[in-house]
Amino acid sequence: MLECVQRDNKVLRELKDYDLKNTKVCPKCGSCDVVGVPGGVEGTYVGNNVHIGFFRSPVGVAQHMCCHCGFIKEWIDDPKGREKIKKKYGGR
Repeated sequence: MLECVQRDNKVLRELKDYDLKNTKVCPKCGSCDVVGVPGGVEGTYVGNNVHIGFFRSPVGVAQHMCCHCGFIKEWIDDPKGREKIKKKYGGR
C-alpha cells in the first residue's frame, strides 16, 4: 500500500517537513494515496466552511486527505476569504 516511500523512521521523519498539498505524500504514514478536495461554498452553504456572519457568505476550506491513514491538511486558498476571516476573528 505504501508504494511511494519506505516506512523506515528516517524517511518518515524527513517527510514531516513537507506539505501534503505540494508533495502528495502523507507526512504521517508515507502513502501516496492522497486526494484533494477544493474549497468552495455551494448554494446551501453546508460543508467545510468558515462562517463569518449570518448575512455573509462563508469562506470555503480546501483539504488534502491521505486515503491510507486519514490524515487531513486544511487551508484557505482565497486571499479575500482570509482577509474576511481576519476582519471577523482577528481581534480575539
